[in-house]
Amino acid sequence: MNPLLISQAAVATEAITPEDLKTLKTDIIKELKAEINAGQQGAEVKTTEVAKPTDTKADTTIIDAPISKWDDAIKEAAAEHGMNILFAIIILVVGKIVVKMGTKIACKAMSKAKQDETLVKFADNLIFCFGMVFVFIAALTKLGIPSASMVAAVGAAGLAIGLSL
Repeated sequence: MNPLLISQAAVATEAITPEDLKTLKTDIIKELKAEINAGQQGAEVKTTEVAKPTDTKADTTIIDAPISKWDDAIKEAAAEHGMNILFAIIILVVGKIVVKMGTKIACKAMSKAKQDETLVKFADNLIFCFGMVFVFIAALTKLGIPSASMVAAVGAAGLAIGLSL
């Protein structure tokens, strides 16, 4: 593993300071130059100096990003997508209520028609599951996720269930 990556991770966990990191980098550069010179004895090796940063924080800008920037990003995302998320939640809540009411009506109608209780419970679960699938698709569509592939998958599942019966 790259020692520079390890050293940057150590700075992130505050195990070493940026000054220690700078010293570590210079030591690594010296060791690499010594290895090159030792491995290429007799051959002329052209080495170049690595530019040393004047600011020690240049290497850790992502690590040391202030939390306020993250807060600003969250606020911007909430402002941009907040209403869509709220409407998706409303679709889920209202959709669940409507699906439960539809299931109750269907079960009462089947019970009045004196259908077998097992069939009524099966129809109850089936209607509720398929209703909730469509409610989830509607909520995901409100969030901006394309629904064409989801509808195709539901159609394929319906075909498979229909053929299996």
